[in-house]
Amino acid sequence: MARRSTLRSVLGPAVVGGASLIKNGGPYYGIDFKGGTVVDVRFAGPPPIDTIRNGLTQQGIVNSTIVPVSDIANPTQTKS
Repeated sequence: MARRSTLRSVLGPAVVGGASLIKNGGPYYGIDFKGGTVVDVRFAGPPPIDTIRNGLTQQGIVNSTIVPVSDIANPTQTKS
C-alpha cells in the first residue's frame, strides 16, 4: 500500500505539470533564447554611437541595438 501512495504522490504532480506544459505550449524560456548575436567591442575613448549605427545601417543591419557599457576597470572608458 505504501508503494502505491508513493507512486501517486510522484506521478500526480508529473502528470499535472506535463498537462500544463502541453496546454501552455511548452516552457517559457525568456529573452535569452530569442536568438541574435552579441558583439563586445572596446574603444580607447567614448564610442561614436551614431557612426557605428550608420555603418551598421549601410551594411543592411537596421534593427541593431547599441548599448554603451561602463568599463569597471576604467570608468572613464566605455565599451559598446
